[in-house]
Amino acid sequence: MSIAENQLLNLILENKDYSIIVDNNITYECFNSCREEYEFINSFYENYGCIPDKETFTSKFPKYEYFKVSQSIKSIVDTLREEMLFRRAVTLLNESSDIFEKDSRKGAEFLLENIDKLRIEDDFDAVDIIHNTSRYDEWEEKKKNPEKSFIPLPFPEMKDTLFGFAKGEELFIWLAKSGVGKSQILALCTEAASRNGYRVGVISPELSSSTFGYRFDSARSHLSNSAMSRGLLMNGYGEYIKQLSTSDEHVFIADSTHFHGEITVQTCENFILAKRLDILLVDDVSYITVPNATRMQTTERIGRVCRGLFNISAKHGIPVVATIQARRRSSGESKDGDDVLDSESIFNSYMVTQQSTRIVSINRCGEGLKFYVAKNRYGSTGKDFVYSLDMDKMHFTYCPSEEDVEEDEELQEVKEGLRHAF
Repeated sequence: MSIAENQLLNLILENKDYSIIVDNNITYECFNSCREEYEFINSFYENYGCIPDKETFTSKFPKYEYFKVSQSIKSIVDTLREEMLFRRAVTLLNESSDIFEKDSRKGAEFLLENIDKLRIEDDFDAVDIIHNTSRYDEWEEKKKNPEKSFIPLPFPEMKDTLFGFAKGEELFIWLAKSGVGKSQILALCTEAASRNGYRVGVISPELSSSTFGYRFDSARSHLSNSAMSRGLLMNGYGEYIKQLSTSDEHVFIADSTHFHGEITVQTCENFILAKRLDILLVDDVSYITVPNATRMQTTERIGRVCRGLFNISAKHGIPVVATIQARRRSSGESKDGDDVLDSESIFNSYMVTQQSTRIVSINRCGEGLKFYVAKNRYGSTGKDFVYSLDMDKMHFTYCPSEEDVEEDEELQEVKEGLRHAF
């Protein structure tokens, strides 16, 4: 007696749902001990378009036992397929062994001709977007609570273009040359997420937890980062730390001392699960590796790392925000003197660009920084944002462009027109 066969039949009779059979390509061959019962249900459905009730079924099979099934459909179907494969294998091997005893050549030919019968018929998971309406429910939730879909950026002027860090299916890349301020920007992102009530995790292979912590403190308090790092006298730091330590916020920094060996994609996922993170930030993806990385070219390794980080984001419904260092361009690659970095500025860029959802480059612009939206899977690209930024005290001031000023003037004219109209 097969438990799985009885479980499936009980589910069908209880739920009166024939789609279990259709959706999983169940045939009579999946049943051995309960084949007659299955064929009765199948024939009844073909004739009348419904599942027989238990009274009708009992009149045909008076000794059949009903019971409640709590196991998942997938696990039951997997067991049915495994049992079917076993029966096929036993039948094929018994038949071939009889032929082998008489003629080994013919036995081998028979086995090779019929080996396809042992093909594993695993299910292939996919979503039927015609009949699956879950995306509408997601849209309704986003409409009611738009802020719940994104974790805020530290730069509010970018909200209309980038919205924030998406909660799931998000690998957000900050791209910059060495020394421009990638780690500081990551600290600003950390502070903004924590301030908004999210549990934050940071993988910091280069900076110790204390060094990154000082940058977080500057981002929050705007006290001097250099004074913290050098141990100089500074008013207000002790009071700030006292207040911070009594808050409900959680920011977990994993530096090089917290990893036993290499940092892998699996390590990142373990970090997310262990600390129940709402967002993961990685200070340079080049420090992360994958199994058998020594046999891979750098392009493939970093591409697989980015794919793994994206999969983690999709699986756990949290954004992964990372930095990556830009390669040096040759003089022949410069764009008419324009030094703005784009996705092609990433070393071995193709696979990184393919796997990331958003890429924002950080470029020096006089005494400030220019952010350029090089890729945006969820919106427009090509937008510039310029900030005057005090890196020591982590204080930034937005510098509006002529386009921003013109848009503000047009908006003001519209408001004036409406005011006069009413």
